[in-house]
Amino acid sequence: MKCTYLAICYFHGNYGSVLQAFATQEYLKKIGVPNRTIRIDGLKKHIKIRKVKYFLTQILNKDVVSDKYSYLRLWFMRKTDAALNRDVSTRKSIFKEFVEQNFDLTEPFASFAELGRACEQNCRCVLVGSDQLWLPANIEAGYYTLSFAPDTVKKVSYATSFGVSEIPAGQARKAAGFLRKFEVVSVRELSGQKIVDGLTGVVPPVVCDPVLLFTADEWARYCPTERKYKNKYILCYLLGPEKKYYEWVKTLRDTTGCKVVALLKLDAYMPESSIAADYKPFDIDPFGFVDLIRNAEYICTDSYHATLFSLLFHKKVFVFKRFPKESTMSTNARLESLFTLLGMDGGGGGDAFTAYQTPLSRSLNVTYDYEAIDAALAGFRKKSASFLRRAL
Repeated sequence: MKCTYLAICYFHGNYGSVLQAFATQEYLKKIGVPNRTIRIDGLKKHIKIRKVKYFLTQILNKDVVSDKYSYLRLWFMRKTDAALNRDVSTRKSIFKEFVEQNFDLTEPFASFAELGRACEQNCRCVLVGSDQLWLPANIEAGYYTLSFAPDTVKKVSYATSFGVSEIPAGQARKAAGFLRKFEVVSVRELSGQKIVDGLTGVVPPVVCDPVLLFTADEWARYCPTERKYKNKYILCYLLGPEKKYYEWVKTLRDTTGCKVVALLKLDAYMPESSIAADYKPFDIDPFGFVDLIRNAEYICTDSYHATLFSLLFHKKVFVFKRFPKESTMSTNARLESLFTLLGMDGGGGGDAFTAYQTPLSRSLNVTYDYEAIDAALAGFRKKSASFLRRAL
């Protein structure tokens, strides 16, 4: 029987990426759609070469250089700091083990041509989603565009994100071309809807991230049976390089008396981050991450998926903007769109963000109407699930 191939980001050592990929796979199983995730081991070198070529053309773009500097700094520090390298290696091993145990992967492919032939032989549909898979660099890489799939195979996008609010002209032209070859397109953000409309003249539906296709109770079933930390704690999960946010976390710790559990050095090297942390675990797998959110008193984050899980579990969450408003690399639109769709923006587009300049006492008094948010999530989930069933 032919199945659906999934072009999803299961391999990046980032909690949100792996969990949204897992949710995609599991939801398709839930609705009776046989599926396998494309193993990209043999394709990584081809993808990397294309992305490097793109980034070299952006060498004068200060936002791109600044964003990549944090990754390069982490890479360099791993070479010179044995303890850091050991910790990061532990996390990588945890992620690798999680993927091997929880994903149904295809055999590896040595080239895009080989993958295309396998698609024609083995699958009736290729689905791409969700995450920031249509970022400009990924458009250049040509994998998440499904350009490898023959025209005889149905192409579907579920909740795919451009990440940014606008894409450069060169990538926009390429996006217009590959989008027209999709039979079904949906996006995750309102900004993505606007981009697709502008490129193709077709307004795609906005659907929820795969994580939200499952309820809090359903996610809780995957959590460990015992809490990792018995005492009350603040979960700090910050991926951006803003030092001031860690200062904010320290103030919250001093005010509440809660310990700080920090998941550090995933996308950037921040030596200041350790100062704000009482516990710095590197042995947390993706289900353990969900459990840390579920049991936290407070969450401080600039992560889209940490915000999603915080809302699902009705947590007191402080959400910070990862990028300055003027940055061309900004992916803040993901959260702005989420807040608007859930009615959390107060009509102002992103008011649910925590302003680090705001007195902590005022931030602690801010509450979310979780009855209204749950109702919005339920409606969004139902609409999105209905779309996905029809699309497949």
